[in-house]
Amino acid sequence: MGNVERAQAYFACVRARDPAGVAAMFAETGRLNMPNGEHLVGRRAIEDYYKSVFAQTSPNPKVLAVAADGPKCLVELLAHRPDGQAAQVADVFTFDDAGEVLELTIYMRSGLVRPAAG
Repeated sequence: MGNVERAQAYFACVRARDPAGVAAMFAETGRLNMPNGEHLVGRRAIEDYYKSVFAQTSPNPKVLAVAADGPKCLVELLAHRPDGQAAQVADVFTFDDAGEVLELTIYMRSGLVRPAAG
């Protein structure tokens, strides 16, 4: 499995609302960097975060483009919000040699929220 497929598997876990599946994709000391500057380190912290998210909403990210180079994979997507809007987001994955996520940094374009396309 290549890094593009690994990134796609992450989004499949998000759409399935599977916090354990999301966390299992990360290295034991993997890091999740949020758009608000918060940093989560370790599978347990990442799983707990996604449990909280999935208890509140059903994320349905729509992948627009994917590019991979070596251990890095960039994914451009629309993150659909419960209010019917969609935010433009870029996720940058760094994978280790075993294919686990060492780091995922999520960037959200400030102020660019548009109606979600069907």
